[in-house]
Amino acid sequence: MMKDVSKRIKQMLETSKISQAGLAKAISVPKTTVNGWFRRNSGPSDTNVAKIANHFGVSIGYLRYGTEDRDCTVQDRNNYEKKYFPIYKAFAETVRFILEKALISAKKLPIPQSVQCRAKGLESLQRHLAQGGKLDTETLELERRDLAGVRLIFYTNNDVTAFWHRH
Repeated sequence: MMKDVSKRIKQMLETSKISQAGLAKAISVPKTTVNGWFRRNSGPSDTNVAKIANHFGVSIGYLRYGTEDRDCTVQDRNNYEKKYFPIYKAFAETVRFILEKALISAKKLPIPQSVQCRAKGLESLQRHLAQGGKLDTETLELERRDLAGVRLIFYTNNDVTAFWHRH
């Protein structure tokens, strides 16, 4: 599949008469990154696929699969809650579990009052997208970087200072 993505990118570069360096500049990646997509068959990351698709005015489905029909990993508001929210929730819970176990095993660190995790709910997501004028985004993962999170809550600033200095 990566080879096919690179092949489609190469075709679009040739058709639009844009160099690899020009594409790299347009999507804010190093020239060596773009060059690597063609030499190593590594293919672009999901974020870069979205940037490339946006730059050339094609869908991510086309860039990945050569067709508009395929379901792709682009997140929009319509499928976020049922398809992606559980993934972000599980990710946040896993990170919380790892942090809790690491803090318990570190004998001399103060224990936080709580370790909280969450995936961004649909209402909050819609509110933030509306504030940014991006309700119709098809690249949600590029528009919002806070779809899952974990935070440590300490009782006092002294606990935070002690944690920071012992770590």
